[in-house]
Parts: sequence; C-alpha cells; structure tokens
Amino acid sequence: MEATYPPIPARKRISEALVSRVVRGVWGPGRQVKPGDVAGELNLGMTPAREALIELEAEGWLVNEQGRGFFVAALSLREARELYPVIAELECLAVRSVGAVTPADLERLAARNEEFRSATDPGAGLEADGVWHETLVGLADNATLADATRRLRVRARRYEYTYMSGPADRAASSDEHHAIALALRAGDVAAAVDLVRRNWMKMLDYLAVRVR
Repeated sequence: MEATYPPIPARKRISEALVSRVVRGVWGPGRQVKPGDVAGELNLGMTPAREALIELEAEGWLVNEQGRGFFVAALSLREARELYPVIAELECLAVRSVGAVTPADLERLAARNEEFRSATDPGAGLEADGVWHETLVGLADNATLADATRRLRVRARRYEYTYMSGPADRAASSDEHHAIALALRAGDVAAAVDLVRRNWMKMLDYLAVRVR
C-alpha cells in the first residue's frame, strides 16, 4: 500500500515559488509583489497569497512599504554582520550546555547530516541544514535557547540560500557538521564550540564579496 501524504498548503506553495524566483534572480530587489498578481499567476487564492507575503516579510524576503505594498528586499551586508555573530554565539552556548552526548544523539546528527549532504538543490539543502542545526541545539534541552536560535535562523534564510546554491559549498558545510559531531563524541567541547563558530562565521567572508 502506497504511503499517502497531506497536500502542501497553498500558502507554503506560494512561499516556495516566490523564494525560488528571488533566489534565481528572476525577481530582483525592488520588484513589487502584488497579492492579486501572485494569486493569478499561481492559480491560487488571494487569502493564502496575502498570508505568504506576510510570512515572507517576516523572514526578510520582502519589505512592506506603507501605502505602496510589498517589494523584494535587498540583501544587506550590515544585516548579515549583525545576524551571524549572534546566531553563532547562541549555538556555541547550546553546545557548551550539552551534557553527555549519547550514541543516539550522534546517530541523529549523522542521519540529519547525511540528508543535508545528499540534498540536490538549494531549497532542500537549506531545509536539511536547518534541521541539522535544530538537532544540535536540541541536545542542550533548552526550549528558550532553541526558540531564539530558530527565530534568527529564519531571518538568515535568504543569505543561506545564496550559499546553498553551490554543491561544493554544501559539501564543505556537511564536512564541518561531521567534524562537530566527532568533537562531541570525543568529549572535546572546546573544539566543538570553535567548529560551530567557524561554521557560521565563514558566511560573512562568503557574503562580503557578494552583498553590499
């Protein structure tokens, strides 16, 4: 018997379609995005279209100018420089807060990293990378810390998408994940913290030559 899966919500389908257009450069910074146009182009309703645009504004993909509507946001190196050090330090705090790492913990990290390594496109890579980082932070068993890092990672998604476009970059990041897990297995928290920080902060060097 074939497995059945629930249909993808219209809002999510719209969000994924619009993100893809922004990432591929089909829609550049400053392009106006109207709910009616989106609903018509994708043959979906106005309500999920509005919901998707509001969600994408919250994630930083769009800006909502009062009286004018939604526009594609420009990437900002200043924003990236504000985001990445905070995300890195929160995740380092999570790693320092982890007690004994169990074999089951390491198996989960390895499985999530393999899903990331085998991702064949930027969208899948971004999602799998996020799951791996959520799994790592989850080892600290601190709901407040997990929520804080998750919220900031949402804001960083559009920058991460740029990086995930390169298969070699995704492979290098997967290698770093593996090294972090090895350090945790060895009980070398200091090394794991250093590797986590480097995993995040290398993005600023990557973005510095691509974003103004």
